[in-house]
Amino acid sequence: MADGEFVVTAVEEQYYKVEDTRGWHPLFQRLQQIAKAQAGPQTEARRPTNIPRNRYRDVLPNFGGFMDHLARIKFVVLNVHSQ
Repeated sequence: MADGEFVVTAVEEQYYKVEDTRGWHPLFQRLQQIAKAQAGPQTEARRPTNIPRNRYRDVLPNFGGFMDHLARIKFVVLNVHSQ
């Protein structure tokens, strides 16, 4: 690679596509829909003693097991080249 050249990664391409189309709001709305569809029980987060500890009202941790909420996240590969 010559001086001044750089490689644009797929993540950067996706970022620029969203940035150029001003698509952040629809993207975050879609992420919220996906998160709600995948949400599990939030028994511990909703206990009265824990409510003041919840930083955001619409983001509640799931304590069914250590870090098990991350195991339910579904990752997808987006084809940024398709129109």
